[in-house]
Amino acid sequence: MKKIFSTIILLGVAVIFNQANAQGVTDLTNDVRSAGMGDAHTALYGRGFSIYTNSAAAALSDDDFAISANYTLWQPEMVGMNNFAVGAFYKFSERYTVGLGARGLMQSISNLTDDNGTPLGDDFMSTKISVDASFGMLIIDGFSAAVNLHFFYDKVMPDAQGLGFGADIDLMYSHKYFNVALSAKNLGPNISYDSFTKSPLPMEIRAGYSGNYEVMDDILDITPAVDVNYLLNSSTVTAGVGAEFKFIDMVSIRGGYRYSPNLIMPSYATVGIGVEFFDFAIDAAYYIGTGVTDVLTNSFKVGLSYKF
Repeated sequence: MKKIFSTIILLGVAVIFNQANAQGVTDLTNDVRSAGMGDAHTALYGRGFSIYTNSAAAALSDDDFAISANYTLWQPEMVGMNNFAVGAFYKFSERYTVGLGARGLMQSISNLTDDNGTPLGDDFMSTKISVDASFGMLIIDGFSAAVNLHFFYDKVMPDAQGLGFGADIDLMYSHKYFNVALSAKNLGPNISYDSFTKSPLPMEIRAGYSGNYEVMDDILDITPAVDVNYLLNSSTVTAGVGAEFKFIDMVSIRGGYRYSPNLIMPSYATVGIGVEFFDFAIDAAYYIGTGVTDVLTNSFKVGLSYKF
Protein backbone atom coordinates (compact mmCIF):
# COMPACT_ATOMS: atom_id res chain seq x y z
CA MET A 1 0.00 0.00 0.00
CA LYS A 2 2.86 2.37 0.80
CA LYS A 3 4.37 1.68 -2.61
CA ILE A 4 1.08 2.50 -4.31
CA PHE A 5 0.80 5.69 -2.29
CA SER A 6 4.37 6.65 -3.23
CA THR A 7 3.57 6.02 -6.87
CA ILE A 8 0.53 8.31 -6.72
CA ILE A 9 2.58 11.07 -5.10
CA LEU A 10 5.35 10.80 -7.67
CA LEU A 11 2.93 10.76 -10.58
CA GLY A 12 1.48 13.94 -9.12
CA VAL A 13 4.96 15.43 -9.04
CA ALA A 14 5.31 14.31 -12.66
CA VAL A 15 2.39 16.56 -13.56
CA ILE A 16 4.33 19.47 -12.10
CA PHE A 17 7.38 18.32 -14.08
CA ASN A 18 5.30 18.34 -17.26
CA GLN A 19 4.11 21.87 -16.62
CA ALA A 20 7.53 23.20 -15.70
CA ASN A 21 9.27 21.51 -18.62
CA ALA A 22 6.72 22.37 -21.32
CA GLN A 23 6.18 18.69 -22.10
CA GLY A 24 2.56 19.26 -21.26
CA VAL A 25 0.51 22.34 -20.68
CA THR A 26 2.81 24.98 -19.31
CA ASP A 27 2.82 28.69 -18.76
CA LEU A 28 6.59 28.44 -18.48
CA THR A 29 9.12 28.33 -21.27
CA ASN A 30 12.77 27.53 -21.75
CA ASP A 31 13.28 30.98 -23.29
CA VAL A 32 14.84 33.09 -20.54
CA ARG A 33 13.98 36.41 -22.21
CA SER A 34 10.21 35.83 -22.18
CA ALA A 35 10.45 34.15 -18.76
CA GLY A 36 11.30 37.58 -17.38
CA MET A 37 8.12 38.91 -19.04
CA GLY A 38 5.59 36.73 -17.25
CA ASP A 39 6.20 33.87 -19.70
CA ALA A 40 4.09 35.74 -22.29
CA HIS A 41 6.04 34.18 -25.15
CA THR A 42 3.54 33.18 -27.84
CA ALA A 43 4.12 36.23 -30.06
CA LEU A 44 7.80 36.77 -29.18
CA TYR A 45 10.94 35.74 -31.04
CA GLY A 46 12.71 33.18 -28.86
CA ARG A 47 16.05 32.94 -30.68
CA GLY A 48 17.21 29.31 -30.50
CA PHE A 49 14.30 28.51 -28.18
CA SER A 50 11.73 29.50 -30.80
CA ILE A 51 10.95 25.78 -31.05
CA TYR A 52 9.49 26.08 -27.52
CA THR A 53 7.89 29.54 -27.86
CA ASN A 54 6.65 29.89 -31.45
CA SER A 55 8.60 28.28 -34.29
CA ALA A 56 6.83 30.46 -36.85
CA ALA A 57 8.84 33.41 -35.47
CA ALA A 58 12.08 31.91 -36.81
CA ALA A 59 10.90 32.21 -40.43
CA LEU A 60 10.05 35.89 -39.83
CA SER A 61 13.32 36.83 -38.13
CA ASP A 62 16.28 38.57 -39.73
CA ASP A 63 18.60 35.88 -38.36
CA ASP A 64 19.75 32.91 -40.44
CA PHE A 65 20.82 30.89 -37.39
CA ALA A 66 20.33 31.02 -33.63
CA ILE A 67 21.23 28.70 -30.77
CA SER A 68 20.28 29.00 -27.10
CA ALA A 69 21.02 27.07 -23.91
CA ASN A 70 19.79 27.50 -20.35
CA TYR A 71 19.77 26.18 -16.82
CA THR A 72 16.74 26.44 -14.52
CA LEU A 73 16.31 25.66 -10.84
CA TRP A 74 12.61 25.01 -10.24
CA GLN A 75 10.83 25.25 -6.90
CA PRO A 76 13.92 25.05 -4.64
CA GLU A 77 11.77 25.43 -1.51
CA MET A 78 9.58 22.46 -2.51
CA VAL A 79 11.25 19.87 -4.74
CA GLY A 80 14.39 21.46 -6.22
CA MET A 81 14.15 20.36 -9.85
CA ASN A 82 17.04 20.98 -12.24
CA ASN A 83 16.21 21.75 -15.88
CA PHE A 84 18.63 21.95 -18.80
CA ALA A 85 17.66 22.85 -22.35
CA VAL A 86 19.22 23.63 -25.72
CA GLY A 87 17.57 24.72 -28.95
CA ALA A 88 18.56 25.99 -32.39
CA PHE A 89 17.13 26.86 -35.78
CA TYR A 90 18.61 27.34 -39.23
CA LYS A 91 17.05 29.27 -42.11
CA PHE A 92 18.19 27.42 -45.22
CA SER A 93 16.37 29.72 -47.65
CA GLU A 94 14.38 32.94 -47.52
CA ARG A 95 11.25 30.84 -46.96
CA TYR A 96 12.11 27.69 -44.96
CA THR A 97 13.54 26.98 -41.50
CA VAL A 98 14.32 23.87 -39.47
CA GLY A 99 14.84 23.60 -35.73
CA LEU A 100 16.10 21.12 -33.15
CA GLY A 101 15.91 21.05 -29.38
CA ALA A 102 16.35 18.89 -26.30
CA ARG A 103 15.22 19.29 -22.69
CA GLY A 104 16.00 17.44 -19.50
CA LEU A 105 14.42 17.78 -16.06
CA MET A 106 15.84 15.93 -13.07
CA GLN A 107 14.95 15.59 -9.41
CA SER A 108 16.39 13.37 -6.70
CA ILE A 109 13.72 11.22 -5.01
CA SER A 110 14.53 9.62 -1.64
CA ASN A 111 12.87 7.45 1.01
CA LEU A 112 11.18 5.01 -1.37
CA THR A 113 9.99 1.84 0.41
CA ASP A 114 8.23 -1.39 -0.48
CA ASP A 115 4.95 -2.68 0.99
CA ASN A 116 6.74 -3.69 4.20
CA GLY A 117 8.45 -0.34 4.67
CA THR A 118 11.83 -1.67 3.58
CA PRO A 119 13.94 0.93 1.72
CA LEU A 120 14.17 0.16 -1.98
CA GLY A 121 17.74 1.39 -2.22
CA ASP A 122 19.66 4.58 -2.81
CA ASP A 123 18.08 7.85 -3.83
CA PHE A 124 16.43 7.68 -7.22
CA MET A 125 16.86 10.32 -9.93
CA SER A 126 13.51 11.03 -11.55
CA THR A 127 14.20 12.10 -15.14
CA LYS A 128 12.17 13.65 -17.93
CA ILE A 129 13.62 14.15 -21.41
CA SER A 130 12.22 15.46 -24.66
CA VAL A 131 13.81 15.58 -28.09
CA ASP A 132 12.19 18.04 -30.47
CA ALA A 133 12.24 19.07 -34.14
CA SER A 134 10.46 21.77 -36.13
CA PHE A 135 9.83 22.86 -39.70
CA GLY A 136 8.62 26.34 -40.58
CA MET A 137 7.90 28.35 -43.67
CA LEU A 138 7.10 31.89 -44.73
CA ILE A 139 3.72 31.63 -46.44
CA ILE A 140 3.33 35.25 -47.53
CA ASP A 141 5.17 38.39 -46.58
CA GLY A 142 4.68 38.87 -42.84
CA PHE A 143 2.87 35.56 -42.19
CA SER A 144 4.47 32.22 -41.33
CA ALA A 145 3.55 28.78 -40.01
CA ALA A 146 5.46 25.94 -38.36
CA VAL A 147 4.99 22.41 -37.07
CA ASN A 148 6.91 20.99 -34.09
CA LEU A 149 7.29 17.31 -33.19
CA HIS A 150 8.20 16.13 -29.66
CA PHE A 151 9.32 12.77 -28.32
CA PHE A 152 8.93 12.37 -24.54
CA TYR A 153 10.63 10.00 -22.09
CA ASP A 154 9.51 10.10 -18.47
CA LYS A 155 11.11 7.97 -15.73
CA VAL A 156 9.07 8.81 -12.66
CA MET A 157 10.13 5.73 -10.61
CA PRO A 158 12.70 2.94 -11.08
CA ASP A 159 9.92 0.66 -12.36
CA ALA A 160 7.67 3.33 -13.92
CA GLN A 161 8.86 4.67 -17.28
CA GLY A 162 6.70 6.37 -19.86
CA LEU A 163 7.05 7.16 -23.57
CA GLY A 164 4.99 9.54 -25.66
CA PHE A 165 4.96 11.97 -28.54
CA GLY A 166 3.14 15.17 -29.45
CA ALA A 167 2.98 17.99 -31.96
CA ASP A 168 2.50 21.77 -32.06
CA ILE A 169 1.08 24.01 -34.76
CA ASP A 170 2.35 27.61 -34.67
CA LEU A 171 1.15 30.64 -36.64
CA MET A 172 2.43 34.22 -36.55
CA TYR A 173 1.77 37.49 -38.34
CA SER A 174 4.39 40.22 -38.08
CA HIS A 175 3.85 43.93 -38.71
CA LYS A 176 6.39 46.70 -38.34
CA TYR A 177 5.07 47.59 -34.89
CA PHE A 178 3.53 44.37 -33.57
CA ASN A 179 3.21 40.59 -33.81
CA VAL A 180 0.11 38.45 -33.28
CA ALA A 181 0.28 34.67 -32.94
CA LEU A 182 -1.80 31.55 -32.40
CA SER A 183 -0.53 28.13 -31.31
CA ALA A 184 -1.92 24.69 -30.56
CA LYS A 185 0.50 22.91 -28.22
CA ASN A 186 1.07 19.30 -27.09
CA LEU A 187 -1.37 17.59 -29.42
CA GLY A 188 -1.02 13.84 -29.06
CA PRO A 189 -2.00 10.61 -27.30
CA ASN A 190 -1.52 9.77 -23.62
CA ILE A 191 1.93 8.96 -22.26
CA SER A 192 1.84 5.28 -21.25
CA TYR A 193 3.74 4.13 -18.14
CA ASP A 194 2.28 0.61 -18.12
CA SER A 195 -0.90 -1.14 -19.20
CA PHE A 196 -2.84 0.54 -16.36
CA THR A 197 -1.22 3.97 -15.90
CA LYS A 198 -1.51 6.65 -18.56
CA SER A 199 -1.01 10.40 -18.41
CA PRO A 200 -2.62 12.71 -20.98
CA LEU A 201 -0.60 15.39 -22.68
CA PRO A 202 -2.21 18.56 -21.30
CA MET A 203 -3.06 20.28 -24.57
CA GLU A 204 -3.52 24.02 -24.89
CA ILE A 205 -4.44 26.80 -27.29
CA ARG A 206 -2.33 29.96 -26.98
CA ALA A 207 -3.02 33.41 -28.44
CA GLY A 208 -0.49 36.20 -28.10
CA TYR A 209 0.45 39.77 -28.96
CA SER A 210 3.75 41.61 -28.73
CA GLY A 211 4.70 45.15 -29.71
CA ASN A 212 7.86 46.77 -31.01
CA TYR A 213 8.00 50.47 -30.19
CA GLU A 214 11.05 52.72 -30.48
CA VAL A 215 10.52 55.47 -27.92
CA MET A 216 13.87 57.20 -28.39
CA ASP A 217 16.06 56.52 -31.42
CA ASP A 218 18.91 54.14 -30.52
CA ILE A 219 18.24 54.77 -26.81
CA LEU A 220 15.01 53.08 -25.66
CA ASP A 221 12.79 50.37 -27.20
CA ILE A 222 9.74 48.95 -25.45
CA THR A 223 8.31 45.49 -26.17
CA PRO A 224 5.00 44.73 -24.43
CA ALA A 225 3.61 41.19 -24.59
CA VAL A 226 0.27 39.57 -23.73
CA ASP A 227 -0.73 35.88 -23.72
CA VAL A 228 -4.05 34.13 -23.19
CA ASN A 229 -3.99 30.34 -22.84
CA TYR A 230 -6.79 27.79 -22.76
CA LEU A 231 -5.91 24.41 -21.23
CA LEU A 232 -8.09 21.87 -23.00
CA ASN A 233 -7.91 19.01 -20.50
CA SER A 234 -8.92 21.10 -17.50
CA SER A 235 -10.94 23.81 -19.31
CA THR A 236 -8.76 26.37 -17.55
CA VAL A 237 -7.79 29.85 -18.76
CA THR A 238 -4.47 31.44 -17.80
CA ALA A 239 -3.05 34.77 -18.93
CA GLY A 240 0.27 36.58 -18.87
CA VAL A 241 1.41 40.14 -19.43
CA GLY A 242 4.92 41.53 -19.52
CA ALA A 243 7.23 44.15 -20.97
CA GLU A 244 10.85 44.59 -21.95
CA PHE A 245 12.69 47.92 -21.81
CA LYS A 246 15.81 47.85 -23.97
CA PHE A 247 18.45 50.53 -23.65
CA ILE A 248 20.98 51.42 -26.39
CA ASP A 249 20.28 48.06 -28.07
CA MET A 250 22.32 46.36 -25.38
CA VAL A 251 20.78 46.18 -21.89
CA SER A 252 17.24 44.95 -21.23
CA ILE A 253 15.11 45.18 -18.09
CA ARG A 254 11.99 42.97 -17.96
CA GLY A 255 8.99 42.30 -15.78
CA GLY A 256 5.69 40.47 -15.95
CA TYR A 257 2.84 38.69 -14.23
CA ARG A 258 0.94 35.49 -14.99
CA TYR A 259 -2.47 34.64 -13.63
CA SER A 260 -3.35 30.98 -13.12
CA PRO A 261 -6.13 29.43 -10.99
CA ASN A 262 -4.21 26.12 -10.90
CA LEU A 263 -2.92 25.25 -7.41
CA ILE A 264 -0.11 23.11 -8.86
CA MET A 265 1.18 26.03 -10.92
CA PRO A 266 -0.33 29.13 -9.25
CA SER A 267 -0.08 32.80 -10.22
CA TYR A 268 3.34 34.40 -10.12
CA ALA A 269 5.38 37.45 -11.09
CA THR A 270 8.75 37.52 -12.83
CA VAL A 271 11.62 39.94 -13.32
CA GLY A 272 14.51 39.63 -15.75
CA ILE A 273 17.61 41.22 -17.19
CA GLY A 274 19.58 40.72 -20.39
CA VAL A 275 22.77 41.94 -22.06
CA GLU A 276 23.58 41.65 -25.78
CA PHE A 277 26.98 42.12 -27.41
CA PHE A 278 28.59 40.88 -30.65
CA ASP A 279 25.59 38.63 -31.50
CA PHE A 280 25.73 37.01 -28.04
CA ALA A 281 23.04 37.44 -25.38
CA ILE A 282 23.12 36.61 -21.67
CA ASP A 283 19.75 36.53 -19.86
CA ALA A 284 18.43 35.82 -16.38
CA ALA A 285 14.93 35.60 -14.91
CA TYR A 286 13.62 35.25 -11.37
CA TYR A 287 10.19 33.99 -10.23
CA ILE A 288 8.12 35.42 -7.38
CA GLY A 289 5.20 33.29 -6.23
CA THR A 290 1.98 35.20 -5.54
CA GLY A 291 -0.62 32.41 -5.39
CA VAL A 292 -2.23 30.64 -2.44
CA THR A 293 0.50 27.99 -2.62
CA ASP A 294 3.75 29.87 -3.07
CA VAL A 295 5.91 27.18 -4.69
CA LEU A 296 7.77 29.24 -7.30
CA THR A 297 9.58 31.91 -5.29
CA ASN A 298 13.37 31.64 -5.69
CA SER A 299 13.05 29.71 -8.96
CA PHE A 300 15.40 31.20 -11.54
CA LYS A 301 16.70 30.80 -15.09
CA VAL A 302 19.98 31.75 -16.74
CA GLY A 303 20.69 31.43 -20.45
CA LEU A 304 23.14 32.11 -23.25
CA SER A 305 22.28 32.67 -26.92
CA TYR A 306 24.15 33.29 -30.17
CA LYS A 307 22.78 34.31 -33.54
CA PHE A 308 23.87 35.51 -36.95
